[in-house]
Amino acid sequence: MLFIMLNEEYPFDRKAGKDEMYQKQMTRDFHLSEEVDGRSTDLVKDLLNFMLEPDAKKRPDIFKVCQHPWFPIVLRENEILGQVAPGSTGSATALVPTRARSNTR
Repeated sequence: MLFIMLNEEYPFDRKAGKDEMYQKQMTRDFHLSEEVDGRSTDLVKDLLNFMLEPDAKKRPDIFKVCQHPWFPIVLRENEILGQVAPGSTGSATALVPTRARSNTR
């Protein structure tokens, strides 16, 4: 969805047929339009590449995606895990991304 939101088209041409689309997915043969590519940071390109991992066993889950440095929203771990209702205050450390907390210990 992020790719589509940024690029206004799918990463793999569905009109080309299933076999060709599958081959492009497996070889990561996707491209942002020239205009979008020029305006996109290396971090968002890295996130797209990370999320479009062809091997389902290696593909990141939502927790790993949210920990990516580009991810624009700091999510509280307890909200992600469904342990606290969204919008609850929770602990102060829950507001700091996991990566930042682990580097300060």
